[in-house]
Amino acid sequence: MSLNLSKDSFIIVTGGAGFIGSNLIEYLNEIGISNIIIVDNLAKIRKNKILSKCNFKFSIDYTLDHSLIENKIKNFQINTIFHLGADTNVLNDDINKMLKTNFNSSIFWLEMSKKYSCDFIYASSSAIYGSSKNCSVSKGHSNPLNEYALSKSFFDDYIRLTINNNLVNEKVIGYRFFNVFGPGENDKNQNASIPFRFFEFMIKDGCIELFNKNILRDYVYVKDLVKILFLTKTKNIKNGIYNLGSGEVTSHKKIANIVLSRLQSSKMKLHSKNLKIIEVEIPDHLKNKFQFYTKAKELESWIKNSTKGSSEKIEVYIDYLINDFSV
Repeated sequence: MSLNLSKDSFIIVTGGAGFIGSNLIEYLNEIGISNIIIVDNLAKIRKNKILSKCNFKFSIDYTLDHSLIENKIKNFQINTIFHLGADTNVLNDDINKMLKTNFNSSIFWLEMSKKYSCDFIYASSSAIYGSSKNCSVSKGHSNPLNEYALSKSFFDDYIRLTINNNLVNEKVIGYRFFNVFGPGENDKNQNASIPFRFFEFMIKDGCIELFNKNILRDYVYVKDLVKILFLTKTKNIKNGIYNLGSGEVTSHKKIANIVLSRLQSSKMKLHSKNLKIIEVEIPDHLKNKFQFYTKAKELESWIKNSTKGSSEKIEVYIDYLINDFSV
């Protein structure tokens, strides 16, 4: 499936060397699109394993002044800006840095989309909901627990004002991503998904330390998510902000047991034969910055149909990680 993009039109992917960005570029290649401009850390672009197999036209260092970035793209016909670049470290408490990276830069790319009359599709976050158990966009249930979530919330508010004041002509869509998992998150460290982190804990330590709280979250497979991002261009939906999750919840305990059972039934040679799950107290410094429950509400039907079966997809992903680790 592809759109009738002209041979001279380009797609910009900010954060293209990141987990979601590189998966999006891989998908664009799969459907025959290679007129892609990546904006990200140049060293990350060179080291990214997914991008090493992808075709794109050129890359731009995201740390350049906005005027220099604009100068580099000024002669191109831009069809779409997928704005995925952000500082996603939920433990970073430097609000000024967060605003510079996640708010100011987002405004710049929104302005570029206006200037080039192109679609603007960007990554918001379910972290905005914080401790609220009602993850509803329309009802305004938000309670940011950290600076990352706050910066995302600020930009969503800005988008709403922009749309309500009729200051955009093309498609402007923000998606509040829920917990994304899948291939390519090896370098995310503490920001990696729970399925990946639990797998890594078991491989390194033979043990998963599970918080002694009932934690339920909505998970979405990255391969589903990137298809939805592109399909957005074909859908007749109003400009605005939408949830992008599965509408299902999976507990940390269930994920831990999936990892345990998959590893026990695999032929991997592990340093510890006695794999186990133990319960531990949640650290005090996380209690007020931790989401114990997320479930996407008000999902568009076409999104829900694309993301359903998240628990089964987590099982598939753990098998993928086992096979990839064994190679």
